[in-house]
Amino acid sequence: MKFTHQQSLEIIREMINRSKKKYSHHAGTFLIWGWAIITAAAITYFHITMQWTFNLFYVWIAAIGIPAIWTAYKGITERRESKQGAKSLIETYMTALWGGSAGVFTIIMLIGLNYNWILIYPLLIAIYGWGALVSGALIKFRPLVWGGISNFFIAGVAVFVTSEAILLLLIAALTCSYLIPGYMLKNSDK
Repeated sequence: MKFTHQQSLEIIREMINRSKKKYSHHAGTFLIWGWAIITAAAITYFHITMQWTFNLFYVWIAAIGIPAIWTAYKGITERRESKQGAKSLIETYMTALWGGSAGVFTIIMLIGLNYNWILIYPLLIAIYGWGALVSGALIKFRPLVWGGISNFFIAGVAVFVTSEAILLLLIAALTCSYLIPGYMLKNSDK
């Protein structure tokens, strides 16, 4: 069967729309990570500005551990319940992107533990942006792409601000790259 140019475009458009709907269930991943890190950053901000005395280490362990366990569980259950039996190319790329990002995050966190946390925040913001930008490009969802791009600008500003302000920039970055696009992606299949 031979398709006209218009029919070919319509098939491509339909596949892109299906892909957005298929990946709208990943919105939860952006939302849980966004809210967890924003909450930890806000607690850290108040810890510094109000001179609270508890150990922030446990706040950040929870902020990273809870979404990591949830993400791993979600990935395992989705793979088991998959009707396809095989991962799509986009799923393979997303797994590689976020798996590689987890490795980079781990190394950066170890640097922060041994040196100065203020130095690593711009890097973290940029990596959050890179992940959102590439994820958005893969599923052709522009709010994620623009959220990712916004993080590069925020990371550039973060190089020049105080420790308190950098935490507010981290909150702004995750709002732009994870929360807003996450809620838009969640609502994209309705």
